[in-house]
Amino acid sequence: EGRLRPAPRWPELAQLESTLWLEPEAVYGTVAGASLQGLSLREGRFTLPAGQEPRRLALTAKGGGSGDALLDFLRTAPLGSGLEFLNEDWEAAGPLALDLDLGMVLGQAPDRLAVATTLEGVGLAVGRSRLTLEDLRGTVTYAHPGALSAQELTGTLFDGPLRAAITGSLEDGGLAFASEGDLRGEALTRWLRIPYLDGLAGAMSYTSDIRIERSGALELSARSEAVDLRTGLPAPLDARDSVLDFRYQQTDLGETPSAWLQLAWGGLAA
Repeated sequence: EGRLRPAPRWPELAQLESTLWLEPEAVYGTVAGASLQGLSLREGRFTLPAGQEPRRLALTAKGGGSGDALLDFLRTAPLGSGLEFLNEDWEAAGPLALDLDLGMVLGQAPDRLAVATTLEGVGLAVGRSRLTLEDLRGTVTYAHPGALSAQELTGTLFDGPLRAAITGSLEDGGLAFASEGDLRGEALTRWLRIPYLDGLAGAMSYTSDIRIERSGALELSARSEAVDLRTGLPAPLDARDSVLDFRYQQTDLGETPSAWLQLAWGGLAA
């Protein structure tokens, strides 16, 4: 039932079940269980030098929890600049497992933090864009400060299957999500909220790129040459079998965020 707060404003390690070895040069320990901001840790090991200054804690552990607990940890932990955009507009739910590798001087922000998170059916709402990814599965790795990577993510977007990869860093130009998938027109029109496309139906395959900047600004571009959507509009505005190019930007993140959308699809332009 031990407790440890390694630095000011750092989330507390609570319900700590640990075995310690006191040696002249360091304190060594194993962690059978602990709670960190709603995440559970287990199979942990740590080292804390005894006479060396500054005193640097090294901790590795496995764990698990939920998508909302991980978001809460990333918002709360003093990880430096770069993650401020993860405000309350971002939501996540569903189970995950994680591997944690942490290094920090006591009382300071971490100088090493790597978290490999295995998503096991997580849902994610991407800020104020209203993009909702569901049933995400795969491993996402975060390396402090700000680097995120994943190679074989799968999930659901716009009621269709999604395959995605993540590269980049919030410290250097932003994060890039490259994806491909299939979508349903009914789900796309619910997100677009363009009145004259309320009758959108059918399906299409697409490739897309999503970029998230350090400020939280988001840009989505997508293209499809295999479009079997119906607009519900009279010819020639029924754009079935036409190439679709789509671009969406959200840059104003204030109380009333604004967005910009460009759509070119057969005889339609918006």
